[in-house]
Amino acid sequence: MKTVYGMAKCYLNLGGSRARNFELDFLRLALVAERDADCVGVYLAAPLRKNRERVELWNAKYGGSQEVQFVHLELSSEELVALEAEKSRQDESNRSEADAETRSGASASYGETLCEDKLAKYIAGVHPTVTPRRAGNAPCLSGIRWDYFGNIAE
Repeated sequence: MKTVYGMAKCYLNLGGSRARNFELDFLRLALVAERDADCVGVYLAAPLRKNRERVELWNAKYGGSQEVQFVHLELSSEELVALEAEKSRQDESNRSEADAETRSGASASYGETLCEDKLAKYIAGVHPTVTPRRAGNAPCLSGIRWDYFGNIAE
């Protein structure tokens, strides 16, 4: 059974530790592509189009038998406004003086769900016979929380 892996980031900028986290997801994908002999695709998705060049540079820098494919996640204006609002709430809650009510309303679930769903739709378009699986079922690097993992029957 062939496998497909993906990671999605809902970052609107790569400031602070976000660039490092984005690169770490790239490296996880590159590693699973090397270790899982049945892997037929690894995808790193984000709404920032300029990340394509970053991923191309990392593919050249780190090499590997299979390139990590960058997926640009197109956002509608409504999705972008909602994601920006979520990011603003997160930034506010990260300030040390933020009160408990602000911190409790700063979930990242909208952006995560939005980007993971868009990645899943993209992968289904590239691999029409893929069956999404729970991350715990990944045959390789099972300790990693994959944003997308799927099987393709042979």
